[in-house]
Amino acid sequence: MSWEDLHTFEGVLHPSFYAACLARGLLQSDNEWRQCLREAATMSTGDALRRLFALLLRQCEPARPQALWEEFKADLCDDLRHSLHCVGIDTPSDANVYDYGLFLLNQKLSNVGMSLSDFPHMPQVQNNWAHVDDNPFLSEQLAYDKPNELRLANAHLSKLNKEQLSAYESILESVRDQSARTFFLNGPAGSSKTFVYKTLCHCIRADGQIVLCVASSGIAALLLPGSCTAHSTFSIPVDRLCEDSVCNINKNSKQAIMLRRIQLIIWDEAAMQHQYVRNLLNHP
Repeated sequence: MSWEDLHTFEGVLHPSFYAACLARGLLQSDNEWRQCLREAATMSTGDALRRLFALLLRQCEPARPQALWEEFKADLCDDLRHSLHCVGIDTPSDANVYDYGLFLLNQKLSNVGMSLSDFPHMPQVQNNWAHVDDNPFLSEQLAYDKPNELRLANAHLSKLNKEQLSAYESILESVRDQSARTFFLNGPAGSSKTFVYKTLCHCIRADGQIVLCVASSGIAALLLPGSCTAHSTFSIPVDRLCEDSVCNINKNSKQAIMLRRIQLIIWDEAAMQHQYVRNLLNHP
């Protein structure tokens, strides 16, 4: 009867022909993908959701991808405000957070030869975020709450005895002047060596610097904040360890970039390692 009649279905006037076609069931509904994202958002992080969203765009051809983005962008970008804060953007706006999310989403699409521009109704990236280093190794080590770390450092410092304080000050001085010294903290069980390690961790992390905590065993690694085993952190070979063995870390990898930013390495139970392990990190 008229253009308005074409926009109307079951007494409801729709804003566009596209919306009217969706209401009439002439086009595929995105309800299935909406439910998929809704369920995933209850148990997945932002990065996992962005991978899922990129997969939906590539393989599932949603009818209205921009509507899915608008509905779930808060979940898709829930980790990015902190990521931007870690790289020096102290108070990123919502617009910046969502734009950075689109940038990361576009990167995932570019891995398979696609981009957001292949989806005309999707919002496009407005800013150049190439300078922001999307390095999960760095993000993990810089993800500590600095005010809380400072509070913990002050609380620990007040409890150190004379010998512990002497060790703490000597190690901290070496970190501050970057003299690259090696310290061996020795003492019987129960002498609170781990307490000194934790104090150093909190103090240096309160300055926004990286302290890498490793241990020779999984049990010992549980006692230090943010610690892992030395073998997993440095990719130390397990089989056929010899004098010429090297760690399997590419010098141009994101892991190597993180290692170059380290201010202090705390290695608990280092004496338990094989004699060749101590030379591994000195290889070029």
